[in-house]
Amino acid sequence: MNKILVISTGGTIASSQTEGGIQPTLTGANLLQKVSSLNSLDTMEINIMDLFSKDSINMTLEDWFTIASKIRHNQEQYDGFLILHGTGTMGYLSSFLSFTMRNFSKPIVITGAMKPISLQGSDVKNNVINSFLFLKKLIKEEQKGVSICFANKLIHGPRAKKIRWKDNDAFKSINYPYLGSISNSDIKYLKQPEIRSDSFLFPINSTFEQRISIIKLFPGFMRTEMESFFKSKPKAIVVEAYGTGGVPYLGENILTSLKIAREEGIPTVITSQCLYDGVNLSLYEVGRNLLDLGVISGLDMTFESIITKLIVGLPNLTYEEVKDYMYCNLCDELNDNLISCT
Repeated sequence: MNKILVISTGGTIASSQTEGGIQPTLTGANLLQKVSSLNSLDTMEINIMDLFSKDSINMTLEDWFTIASKIRHNQEQYDGFLILHGTGTMGYLSSFLSFTMRNFSKPIVITGAMKPISLQGSDVKNNVINSFLFLKKLIKEEQKGVSICFANKLIHGPRAKKIRWKDNDAFKSINYPYLGSISNSDIKYLKQPEIRSDSFLFPINSTFEQRISIIKLFPGFMRTEMESFFKSKPKAIVVEAYGTGGVPYLGENILTSLKIAREEGIPTVITSQCLYDGVNLSLYEVGRNLLDLGVISGLDMTFESIITKLIVGLPNLTYEEVKDYMYCNLCDELNDNLISCT
């Protein structure tokens, strides 16, 4: 019999409509009692841990550390783990856990909901039941890793992104196949991600880097605005550039600012404002100029994956090591055909 630990953290999945708006009110036990179909999962022993009761917008890095620590503490007691979480920052949590739990041997599934269980059209029951079914399959296949179960699909943790806030089909897998799909309790497909634990595996502690500046370019963006970020002494900069990763050098010459960042020892990662396809800095002149400056390409990683990878890695790396770290495929967060670990 599979033994599952359910960790409840709040979010819409544990919420009710109140005078102050939708907010978490249900414990994990309250919630699972309302999912009557769980009675059919007689091959599972389910235990519940109420860790938080928060909207995921209010989750902190310390909360993520607590979630990871609780899972590690219970590694030997359980076959799999289900995290009930809000959807707002779920993609960040799934990426964070994907990087920090690479040497963890049990599957971790995260799910949530777009509508509370008390509202018509709620997706709570469907997502919870499917999460248990996916966990059962993952345990049987001895497949580790972190994934999100949502709207009948299983999404690899560092590839998940929330793209809607109304529709139940709110999450997509970016530049990567779905791990699985489910219909009438039948799992149709399951992909095995490549997860490395031999490179850049850091001890889990509460020391993470929060000083990361995000700069989104737009036509007319002023170079002096970018340079104003340097005053706060960020440990890294992530630039959301255009298309394949292009940055202007005529008029407002952003390259000048990026050269200053390099001289001050601030790693700069270039990602695209496009949702799909990633970055290719070698295609156009406006990208090749960046390579000459030694910037780091975000390749086909999601924004959430880039940010959490930096959060985890920066406290443990020198400036010179950051590029190798970001270009190392640790848990299928990037395409190995684009670049590989050195």
